[in-house]
Parts: sequence; structure tokens; C-alpha cells
Amino acid sequence: MAILRPFSEEKITCGTSGYLRQEFRELELLDEITSLRFSQQLSSKINGTTQNVIIQQYQALIGKHYCPSRVDGPLRWTEQDPLFVSTEDDEVWSFTNAKTNQTSNNNNIKYSQFISAVGSKGVQFHTINSKRK
Repeated sequence: MAILRPFSEEKITCGTSGYLRQEFRELELLDEITSLRFSQQLSSKINGTTQNVIIQQYQALIGKHYCPSRVDGPLRWTEQDPLFVSTEDDEVWSFTNAKTNQTSNNNNIKYSQFISAVGSKGVQFHTINSKRK
């Protein structure tokens, strides 16, 4: 591979932003949790339904500063550079009616209302009838 035009070295050497590093750290922990669940080694105490809750439950069980051994250098977290997981509740999603600017929590969405992108192939969807908790 060859680079044919000049560019700023900083584009590839400056590291990641704090938010991106945080996301990768959470994904590393969720990867471990998923592996444990798949191999049926995950405690039944880890039973959350959202990412934040699952990570918090796992950290409460294993320890706040635990970092899986396979996490590489810059992503590793320590007591001095901890993995911070929000303790706030996850956001509740709602749909906005563009015509009236009204917000609704109606989960009965019909996917036939959406317009397919040019060149895409159609996929058959079913109407969602269940409400999220």
C-alpha cells in the first residue's frame, strides 16, 4: 500500500477520544460477559437487560477495577484510570410525529411506513406489538 498525497500524521497517531476509548472498554467487558454466558459460567446474578446494568452487575460481582487479561495496552483500565459506567437509567426511547411535533411512546410501529434506500433489497418485517419495560 502506498500513500500518494500528504496528510497530517496526527490523523493516525493522536490516539482515541475519551468517549471512543470508553466505548471500546465497555465492549471488551461485554465480550467477556458474553463468553462467560455462552459457556454457561456466568453467575445468575448477572441478569440485566441493558448494557449499563449488565456491566454494573458484573463489576459488583467481580470488582470495579477488574480488567480482562486480553485487553490491550491503551484500552486497559486500572485503579488510577478506571472504567466508568454511568449509574443513570438508560434513556427511554420515544417516537416523534414530524407533522405535529408530538412525542409518543407508541411501540406499534409498522415498518411499511419506512421508505427503502435506492438500490436496497426489501426485507419482510413484522409489526412490533410488545412493549419494552
